[in-house]
Amino acid sequence: MYLHYDWLTSYTVFGSDGEIGEVSDCYFDEDDWTIRYLVVKTGVTFLSEKRFVSPLSIAKIDHKEEVIRVNISKEETEK
Repeated sequence: MYLHYDWLTSYTVFGSDGEIGEVSDCYFDEDDWTIRYLVVKTGVTFLSEKRFVSPLSIAKIDHKEEVIRVNISKEETEK
């Protein structure tokens, strides 16, 4: 099932080598009550792409700065 988390869309995701993009959505597994993927929008133009980032890669969440740091690189999100 797909649910929307508005508060997450203000967060920026940073990988081990810099900014990946902003959270645009997430996929939620209602059977296990867990987030399966963060959908991260890269870029700011019509050429932007969406990447799926596993919550297992999250290293730190800074709620004050609205930043999510992950332990993968931008290149790894392209795979």
